[in-house]
Amino acid sequence: AALLPFTFTNSWPVPGTYLELALFSLGCLSIASRRDAWFAAILIVAAFNRETSAFLLLLWVVARARELPWLTWCIKGATLGAAWLAIFGGLRWFYGLKSYKVIVFGQNLDYLRFFDASIEPRLRIFGWFWLAMLAVPAILAIRGALRPGTPPFARSAAVVGLVFVAT
Repeated sequence: AALLPFTFTNSWPVPGTYLELALFSLGCLSIASRRDAWFAAILIVAAFNRETSAFLLLLWVVARARELPWLTWCIKGATLGAAWLAIFGGLRWFYGLKSYKVIVFGQNLDYLRFFDASIEPRLRIFGWFWLAMLAVPAILAIRGALRPGTPPFARSAAVVGLVFVAT
C-alpha cells in the first residue's frame, strides 16, 4: 500500500496506470532484493511506459548508495541513468516535445480550496479524495521508516516518496 503514492498522476487512471503500478512494485522488489540486473530490465520497460519511472532510478540511487562500493555505485548508477535518459530523450524526439507542468504542487494545493467557486467541483472533490487516500499510506510509511530495525530500503523508499509527493 505504501508504494501506491509513487504512481499517482494528475490525471484520470489510464491502462498504463496499472502497468506502472506493476512495474514500480517489481522495481522496488528488485531493489530490495539487490537484483540489479532485474532492476535494469524493469527500469527500461518502465521508462517506455511513463516518465515517473525516474523515481525508480532515484530510489535505486538512494537505496544502493550505502550498499555498493563507491565506484561500482557510480558506474551502475550512471549506466542506469544513461539508459533511462536515452529512452526518455528518444521518445521525446520521436513523438515530438510536448511541454507540460512537471511540478504541480501549487496546482494541487489550489484544488484543495473546497469552497472556491472558480475551481470545478469535480477537481475539488478529486483533490480531497486523493489527499484522503494518500494520508494513510503516508502515515504508515513515515511511522515504518522511523521504527528501529526498519530495513534501509524502506527508509530510502520513504524519502523518495516524499520527494515524489512534493513534486
